Amino acid sequence: CTVGAILNHPMSAAIECKESEDPLPIRYGGPIDIETWRDGSYRDEYYEEDGDDDDDDEVYEGFLDYQNNEVNFEDLAFDDDVNDEVVGFEDDESSFLWIHRSEPLGLKNVGTRLGSSKFWLIKEDEALEHIQAGTLQLHDTMVFSSVSIWEKGAELGQCGGGLREQVDGLHSMEVVEVDDDQMDAVWQLLTKQNVLTKESLDTNIDATIKAWDMMSTDGGEIAQNHDRRTSKVRLATAALKAYLARNLLGDPLNTPVEL
Repeated sequence: CTVGAILNHPMSAAIECKESEDPLPIRYGGPIDIETWRDGSYRDEYYEEDGDDDDDDEVYEGFLDYQNNEVNFEDLAFDDDVNDEVVGFEDDESSFLWIHRSEPLGLKNVGTRLGSSKFWLIKEDEALEHIQAGTLQLHDTMVFSSVSIWEKGAELGQCGGGLREQVDGLHSMEVVEVDDDQMDAVWQLLTKQNVLTKESLDTNIDATIKAWDMMSTDGGEIAQNHDRRTSKVRLATAALKAYLARNLLGDPLNTPVEL
């Protein structure tokens, strides 16, 4: 299978990583949660979560729910206890996926490099340790609650499934080459997004759309010259806003969506 993570959709939750600094927004990476991705159970269409109520009542330490939009950052507890045990990534029990783009740390083998990119997959305890020590900055870090997966198989579509099926078979996605400056600009833009609330919904969506424009094959020139008031663009923006309000903000009725 091909595994990826959607970068540009913060959720209505965050993780407090360092005292006196804003919590790090948790991002929606895709429809597959981390646990079922790691154990492969996302493949089972009959998969059901364990009905143990005790598990449902567990509170992830450092996980902040923003759905009520009533968070006083001064009241947030801070725990500087970091697990120093060195374990393999497969033993990482975190509910989230952490990625950093600190080249100095990456060159010291802090994390696992993702292909030839300048991004590294890092264990949660290791990320928190470096953030608290000041060797990894919050603006160089993203955390995801889930991933996107495209199954591969000879019987799957024209190209055998996977990401290639989306690109060459269905033409629903495109692969673009971007230079380091473009990627840096997109990353900096997205890390300015806020935890998803009613107040941040519009600005987060604006950043989401701008990021797509910046990563397009024309560098966003067509989008910049295109009248965003056209019906198709307005409809697409409204659909995106409705999706985020319904699925990530959990507020389908009280968030107005205008065409």
